[in-house]
Amino acid sequence: MLNIFLLSSCIPKPNGSSFIDTAIFSNYFISSQAPIALRVRVQGLAAGSSLTISNQNSESLTILGNGDFDFPEKKRKYSDFSVSIVTQPVAIPSQFCAITNPTGILSPNSNTVEINCGTKFFNLNVNVFGIATGATGALSIRNGAIDTLVISSDGSYTFAGQVPDLGAYSVSVLTNPNQHNCLVEAVPPAAGIINNAPITLNVNCLSLMNSTPINQTVLDLNSSIQFTFSKPVTPMSCSFTAPIPTPASGPCASNLGAFASALNAGSYVGNTITITPATTWTAGLEQCIQLSGCTEAGTGRPFNLVDPLRYGVTSQIKYVRPGGAVAGTCSTIATACDKIQFAVSQCNTITPCYVLVAQGFHTISTVAERVGLIDKLQLLGGFRTDFLERDIDTFATVIQDTVATGSCGLAIGSEGTSCAVIAGGVFTLNANILIQGFTILTNANNPWSTGILLGFLTTGTNRLMIDRNAIFGTDSTATAAYGISIVRSGIYADSVGTNLIISNNYIVGGSGNSISAGIRLINGTQAIISGNSISGGSHVAVFDGIDFSLGISIANATNNTTQLLFIVNNVFNPHHLTSPTPVTAASSAAVQALSINSPNFIFVHNTMFGGVGTNRSYGIHQQAAPGNLNLNLINNQIVTNPTAADNTCLNYDANSVNNLASDIRGNNFIGCTTPVRSGFPIVLPFGFCGPQPGSLMDTSLCGTPTPLTNAGHINFGHNPIFDPPAGFFNVFRLSSTSRCDSIYGGVDPGFAFPISQLYQLDRFGIPRTTNVAPAPVPFGSFGYSIGAHEHDGICTP
Repeated sequence: MLNIFLLSSCIPKPNGSSFIDTAIFSNYFISSQAPIALRVRVQGLAAGSSLTISNQNSESLTILGNGDFDFPEKKRKYSDFSVSIVTQPVAIPSQFCAITNPTGILSPNSNTVEINCGTKFFNLNVNVFGIATGATGALSIRNGAIDTLVISSDGSYTFAGQVPDLGAYSVSVLTNPNQHNCLVEAVPPAAGIINNAPITLNVNCLSLMNSTPINQTVLDLNSSIQFTFSKPVTPMSCSFTAPIPTPASGPCASNLGAFASALNAGSYVGNTITITPATTWTAGLEQCIQLSGCTEAGTGRPFNLVDPLRYGVTSQIKYVRPGGAVAGTCSTIATACDKIQFAVSQCNTITPCYVLVAQGFHTISTVAERVGLIDKLQLLGGFRTDFLERDIDTFATVIQDTVATGSCGLAIGSEGTSCAVIAGGVFTLNANILIQGFTILTNANNPWSTGILLGFLTTGTNRLMIDRNAIFGTDSTATAAYGISIVRSGIYADSVGTNLIISNNYIVGGSGNSISAGIRLINGTQAIISGNSISGGSHVAVFDGIDFSLGISIANATNNTTQLLFIVNNVFNPHHLTSPTPVTAASSAAVQALSINSPNFIFVHNTMFGGVGTNRSYGIHQQAAPGNLNLNLINNQIVTNPTAADNTCLNYDANSVNNLASDIRGNNFIGCTTPVRSGFPIVLPFGFCGPQPGSLMDTSLCGTPTPLTNAGHINFGHNPIFDPPAGFFNVFRLSSTSRCDSIYGGVDPGFAFPISQLYQLDRFGIPRTTNVAPAPVPFGSFGYSIGAHEHDGICTP
């Protein structure tokens, strides 16, 4: 009665005294006291599972499915309620239920508690260790295609996005801190399935950071080697092991560990290990040393020792830096010489000679100062002025040719006397020659000029390597008159073979005359050209169809049917899109090849832009003596200027294609009105007569089409949607917004080792991964990305 009295005192009585007013008030008063049910509404509960909940009166309710359910005891209106989950459902995948409104006031319009159930999500964590104190750069790791962590020190970190139970995760290392090699340890695995619990991956960044002498340079016969690690090393944990180089780095000539003194406790000091020769190191190039078993002091965790250190071992070491000595032997850091050529002249050819060149500008003002190649020369730039550190990007070593007008490269027909920064010819190699780590600026004062001039060199089984240089042709418009067929190039090679290796360079041909070519190869020169950015520059348009801007210019005096040219993972004519000064050209091509019809002329995984030519823009322009061409083009992106008057991706003019022996597969043709032009006596257009991927057919007779090659050879003709250019090196890149057909449409080139090792990594060293149909891998494809860059993951159909 007390409760009723108190409630009635809160409800005003009607002012009127009629019977009807009193009845209405009485009914309202009675209904306001009627208890109502506390209801729960469950959604998303997995079939076969159950959920137990409880309310403020300790009533429990076990729910076996979705729907509305009432607690057994009704509650007074306008009373407080609270509901909690006692037990979560047991389901596969694991579920988690949450109450939307766990507390409130019970009323006729609000008596339902909403419970939503769904798959449970868990954190994906990483435990990072091994990053050196004060390390520069950052570790970037990614789960899936988007969720990325950027980490600069050891510690525990959590990805932003949780992963659902039974959902997949896949974590990869995108970038490492400088001088580190980080990897996701095998347990737990880098890719797997969440199993009803959060997971923590271990990212091991324990690394061999650097060495003295610097890796991939030179070691004196009697000098010690000091290894510096990212963390202190457990004494006596390391041992010498037989070197196991990665395929990309090439074989080792011998194991320096066999010539080292045994390690002892005194060899270990903090994060360094010092290794001394037992007597002397064995001399020669490609000498390797590798440790195994090294662990972090205090934790016992292993260091990542992936690749052996590699040295040339010799007593001939010369040093060069701007402002150095003008005389002497250049044999110590203190007595470093001023001129590169003078240091080279102090070398003999009995043993390998290393000429180490420090950062700064090195000027060649006379022909006598031109750097002359000799047998066994190892010419290396990118050193700090004290020669204790080497970084080609940080310590730019620039060689500029400023030879005056009239001293070289004068007239039409004098290509062999072209001005050049580095030149060598007319000898046989008895050991490898290496040119690495320079920025080369060619001569602007004379018609013919190049960066590196090579002529009549025989390599035999040895290699002449031009690696990791930036070669920029200059503009001679203001200083040298035009002459038909005058070539301004980055690299020029005449009658060189068989092992010329041009790799990982940025090359731009010079401007201001008839032909600009990034690389000029003539008279049977044989080469492997891999991982470069190669561009022609601007040319003067006087003789239409002769004057050209070319990535690679190949020309033989007579038709060559055996020439070996393996061209893989290059990007052609990116300079046409990124140059601060616009490139101007009437005719341009990625490659022009004249008088060559060789089955050893092979293109694999290149991105080939025909350039900005307004009259002509060709991917490949090849001509040979009358006959059927033997062609090998696999997994290339071939792009032309769509506004050019003639934009043909593959222009073979009056040469027909040997359709039985040629291999044209997995390519993508972009921007060309005619993908292929070929035929004798009638030049025919070839392209697609039906859906893609498909065979290249004679498009003039699509009703009864004739294939260009084997009818089973599939190719594409779609816009791959490249990312916008982002700097000189990031041009024609694929990403998650690119077309699936480009990301997964490449085929298996099918070459055996050692050729296969050149394309199984892309131009940035990213492994090419195979995938299988169905989508996003097109039918008949192998899953490699088309072009020079590999990309996996999300794509656009």
